[in-house]
Amino acid sequence: MQSRVTHLAAGLAGALGILLVAVAATVLGWAEILGVSGALLGLVALAFVVRGPHVATWHDLEHPTRVVRGEAACVMIDLELGWGSRTWLSATGHGTRQWIPKSPSGARAGTTRVTLEWPVDTSKRGSFLVGPERLQVQGPWGLHTRVLARREPSQVLVVPRVQPLAKFDLRGADSSVSEGSRAGNEHVETIREYAVGDPMKSVHWRASAHHGSLMVRRMVGSTLPKLLVILDVNARAYDQQGSVFSSFDTESFEQAVDSAASWAWHGCGPHQAVVLTTTEASAHTVIVDPRDRASAVDRLALVTAQPVSACDPARITSLLRAGPISGVVFITGSRTEHSRSWVAAWSRLSPVTVRSGSS
Repeated sequence: MQSRVTHLAAGLAGALGILLVAVAATVLGWAEILGVSGALLGLVALAFVVRGPHVATWHDLEHPTRVVRGEAACVMIDLELGWGSRTWLSATGHGTRQWIPKSPSGARAGTTRVTLEWPVDTSKRGSFLVGPERLQVQGPWGLHTRVLARREPSQVLVVPRVQPLAKFDLRGADSSVSEGSRAGNEHVETIREYAVGDPMKSVHWRASAHHGSLMVRRMVGSTLPKLLVILDVNARAYDQQGSVFSSFDTESFEQAVDSAASWAWHGCGPHQAVVLTTTEASAHTVIVDPRDRASAVDRLALVTAQPVSACDPARITSLLRAGPISGVVFITGSRTEHSRSWVAAWSRLSPVTVRSGSS
């Protein structure tokens, strides 16, 4: 409302100024100035005569909530516009303006429905508010503006890309084990008599021959082998090669995040678990569930590069000592000299494979 009053006051002040110039030109006999003043008064009058729609409603037809980085996405909005010219009708939000196309049936054909496509910027990961916030009609030359409808922006999460890994090493997994069998090692805890429903493969034939009746093994499965996937968030690891001073390479870091998402996605399965974390001191450790891999990828959507003072390699060492880790994949930038000592310490506890973000 305040914006509308401001534009209206500016328009009236401009019209009054032009009118005073026209009166002065008439008194002084300046025909040329009088002609120009008359033309300007006509344009101002046109700005107030040509009116846009007085009413409009809109609602979302479709808005994404989760988008992969780099993929095309847009918010689809259905607009219902009343009578009036649509020449200066626009949707605005987040510093962006999109003009509404004119009705195919004409500017004064009554109520019109228009579909607005508002593109979503997916070039960066993170959580963002997207879509227009205001539908407004602006008079010619910006002399007055009226807001017809407002909208709450949509929340969208831009997540890393999961890419195929050409040479993926399922550490600890036994490819000869079928999908339906139990993963991990098993050992015999005891031998007992056969009960209806026990699988025949659990029968201990030597013990059965000795006792004269069917005897079965009671098996206990061990935990799955775990692959620890670590994303290096130390910003110095992603400095451009050859730079003396800090020169952060954003694309290199994004490739590293994509790589971490890919290893976490493809690494977990019936024969292997994946533990996902970063080198940040306050980072959370995530056990990737094969039934909901997307949740782990979503956590990586909000990861940011940190100064080396915010990283804690000792936390990773504690993880390696706490549980059985079959192997480590450490994903970092091209400036590996910043984390070489970390890898040396971890390698004493478990095999470590170092990958740059592009591999």
